[in-house]
Amino acid sequence: MIDPHPDDRYIYDNFHVVWLKNVDGIRDVVNPGKGNPDLDAFPWPRADVPGLFDHVLDGLAQHKNEYYVVGLQHLGLFERSWLFLGYENLMEKLAADITYVEELMDRILEFHVGLAHCFVELGVVDAVRTGDDYGTQKNLQFSPNMWRRLIKPRLAKIWEIYRNAGITIMHHSCGNIEAVIPDLIELGLEVLHPVQPLAMSIERLAEKFGKQIAFHGGIDTQQLLPFGIPGEVSAAMKHCVETLGANGRYIIAPSQEIMNDVPIENIKALVDGIKKYRTMIQA
Repeated sequence: MIDPHPDDRYIYDNFHVVWLKNVDGIRDVVNPGKGNPDLDAFPWPRADVPGLFDHVLDGLAQHKNEYYVVGLQHLGLFERSWLFLGYENLMEKLAADITYVEELMDRILEFHVGLAHCFVELGVVDAVRTGDDYGTQKNLQFSPNMWRRLIKPRLAKIWEIYRNAGITIMHHSCGNIEAVIPDLIELGLEVLHPVQPLAMSIERLAEKFGKQIAFHGGIDTQQLLPFGIPGEVSAAMKHCVETLGANGRYIIAPSQEIMNDVPIENIKALVDGIKKYRTMIQA
């Protein structure tokens, strides 16, 4: 574990990244690897910290037969790499010293493999949603071939632990990642999140992958929810259910978190629509 930051405007995480707290969440302000440190000398965190899940054990034991329990394992290999080095530094390394990035990701992988074992050992987790943002609004942040070199073999080691334990594999990645969805399915992906309709066509996703995976999300948070009207929200939900849920395996949800720019009436339309349209999927 890590001590609290001495300034209460900030927090540390277990990789020694410093985050600034603000009304919309947090953002990184200090990246501990910007000086390209010796990877052998850095104090890498371990997942097998005594008491890591003690705060949830009682609740899990009490409700495990009532709820579907999903573990979250976000800030994966790519995100954690740029949080360590700084985004520009990582991009430069990808072009000039990819071997360093591979060594860095191997250290990060050790933590995530350990965390995967921790989730399995809990014995009550039904699914785990890993997370790593590969996409921009238009495409991947780096080439598919580089993704297959850096991410795919390491992600496979994490997901293998869940597959062997019979735990459902969900994955979060913002933006347009269509180029590597077949690779994710090959590795064992079962649920794709968040499905941003302004980044990837939900019609094309449903046509290409709808019989292989379930979709989670699809209700636009970039334009529709903050700037639309309730009738438009309801219409979009119906379209998502009929399109993404055509095979009866769709989790109705917004494409991202609902931020404070979304009118209350649109949130109500979203909730009412979920109650109405989820029966169409279950039928």
